[in-house]
Amino acid sequence: MKTQSVETLKGGEILAMDIMDDQNEILLVKGTVIKNEYIELLKRLEILHVNLQDDAALMECPHYVLEPSLIAEYVEQIQQILESHIYQEIYHGSHSLKSMKFIARSLTDELQKRAEKIAVFDIDCILGNLYEHTFIVTALSLLTAIRMGLQKDMLYMIAEGCLLHNLGLRYVTVPYQDFVPEDHTPAEVFELKKHTILGYSALESASWLDSTVKDMVLFHHERKDGSGYPLKQKKNSLECRIIQVCDSFCCKIFGLECRRISVEEAWRELFFDQGKLYDKEVTDILLSLAACYPVGTIIKNTGIVIEQTENPIDPLVAAFGENGSLTGKQIRLEGETCTNI
Repeated sequence: MKTQSVETLKGGEILAMDIMDDQNEILLVKGTVIKNEYIELLKRLEILHVNLQDDAALMECPHYVLEPSLIAEYVEQIQQILESHIYQEIYHGSHSLKSMKFIARSLTDELQKRAEKIAVFDIDCILGNLYEHTFIVTALSLLTAIRMGLQKDMLYMIAEGCLLHNLGLRYVTVPYQDFVPEDHTPAEVFELKKHTILGYSALESASWLDSTVKDMVLFHHERKDGSGYPLKQKKNSLECRIIQVCDSFCCKIFGLECRRISVEEAWRELFFDQGKLYDKEVTDILLSLAACYPVGTIIKNTGIVIEQTENPIDPLVAAFGENGSLTGKQIRLEGETCTNI
């Protein structure tokens, strides 16, 4: 996959990713052959760059937690429930969120069937919104818990807690996307941090939820060294420790409540903070599951990642030659073992 300026498009190129508008509506789908009239449309909409297929795209074999179409279905269901909750709450209270329990069970069962089939997963941030973030946090938390050998009832609770963990963000009055605390007033930072308490308060009287689930909503921003919030707790349940790791990782790559960074940067930050801010066992497992270099990542002076291996920092790469074009060779990023394509 390569990124190209719309100004330089000539027609006939093939999209490697969907093109979305500001409302996250798809304008052109992945695989579309670009026509001249599409180029003019993109210019009018002030879309500056697009992702195009190249020779490497034909070799790319991403390993997602689920098929993209199934992920999209789950994200849509999560969005519908969380958005409708605010409007229904006055009439139905937290009961309007009860259908999250069905999603929790469905997703848990789906991932349990697939957990052992792929060792390392690509984390793909398409929409970059709260609902996709919620899905990825839930999926990674479940895969981590499955790797730890936790029982089914515990997996269901973890799924419920993850699906509801950012409910409070629907109540705050400050924008939480790309929220960098240093760029905001203390009052704005305080308002954002209230989301843990607001989410917990909305669920506190829900008798259909286990207390563990409510604790996950309240404590998902706590840290091992006591630097988290809202209570600066150092000791938390395993369920809370799992979501703390997975949510932090996903917040970084989605730019939720912090500055957005690459998957590689988020992976490495988590690696250096394990045992300090986060539970080391949980972090080790997540880092073994999440690819440091997702498929399509361009490794400077080396090549383009086309597939994951059993090692999250050692993917298979389509190699560049001296002129920057693909050579027809594949290498392991760490092992440097070359093969002909």
